[in-house]
Amino acid sequence: MHDMYLPPAPADQSVVAGANAVRRATHILRMLAHHEVAGVQLKQIVAVTGIPAPSARRLLKCLIEDRLVVQNADHRYFLGPLNFELGLATLHNSEFSRRFRPLVESVARLTGDTVYLAVRAGTDIICLDKVIQENHRLPMGWTVGGRRPLGYGAVSIALLATEDDAELERIMACNAREIELHPRLSQTRIMRAVARARETGFGDQRDIGRIGVCGIGVIIPNTGERPAYAISAATDREQMTPAHADMVRGVLSAEVKKFTAAPLWPF
Repeated sequence: MHDMYLPPAPADQSVVAGANAVRRATHILRMLAHHEVAGVQLKQIVAVTGIPAPSARRLLKCLIEDRLVVQNADHRYFLGPLNFELGLATLHNSEFSRRFRPLVESVARLTGDTVYLAVRAGTDIICLDKVIQENHRLPMGWTVGGRRPLGYGAVSIALLATEDDAELERIMACNAREIELHPRLSQTRIMRAVARARETGFGDQRDIGRIGVCGIGVIIPNTGERPAYAISAATDREQMTPAHADMVRGVLSAEVKKFTAAPLWPF
């Protein structure tokens, strides 16, 4: 009878510590996914995640032992092979990505640009598909499966423009460290781009992933659901003239309208 009046037992500190370690490890893995091509150094991991260097080293050592992370001769860290092996378990959803393929190919053919299909995942965005037109050469860009913080790229801006101010502020706070460290990006620049996208219906960013590369993006609406997908066309600065940009917006708008309702993201 009297037990109900006793104060709650203190949380098991080992459980709390274990949960924090898992969160820190997943934070590191997400960051490595943001830089899947170039990899990252320890000092970058510390700067972005806020994890103290000794703790980061211990976590990286464990992740390397479990093949979730690899380190090259230049002491840069990359996602390890176990991530790929685990991802193979999701191949039953390959039909999901194929549903978008005609849309991506059509936009690429009509614009002559490199086209990206992306999906929002929390405060990040993931490249689901990419089509590069023959003879259309851009610097190495976003790869299929690559992950970036929301705010990077035209597809991100198109999706952010659909959020209310409170959610937008939350996303910016979550991605603040990476935005601050980006050489050509700032929260002010992102907010200005979002404001333009709310007016025009199109995300527009230049010189973010690579200097000289311009992109225009638009959301792919979900029936009765918050938009999770976006598609963009990207090309170099010389090609992205005002006339070309107007043509791209017209193609994106028309092709997205033809697309049937986007399926729910299964993950």
